[in-house]
Amino acid sequence: MGAVRRGGEGGWVGRLLEGVRREFSGLPVYVGVEDGYVYVKRTAPMDRRQFKKYTEVCRRLGFRFDRREERWVKPLEELKTA
Repeated sequence: MGAVRRGGEGGWVGRLLEGVRREFSGLPVYVGVEDGYVYVKRTAPMDRRQFKKYTEVCRRLGFRFDRREERWVKPLEELKTA
């Protein structure tokens, strides 16, 4: 997962990302797209309740944890069909 994809958030990708962002409302996370993957990453420390919600939402949406990048990822195409 190298270069960041910028500016491609119009149309269906933008709507998809807004839906994912709504799932994490109230949590300090960043949702982005990179190399065909949607990713979710913490942007600030979380208390236990917030962290539990964060991990539960990631799992429910079918994201997997990428230890190398310390973020949750899912192929964009899989979210598109969900």
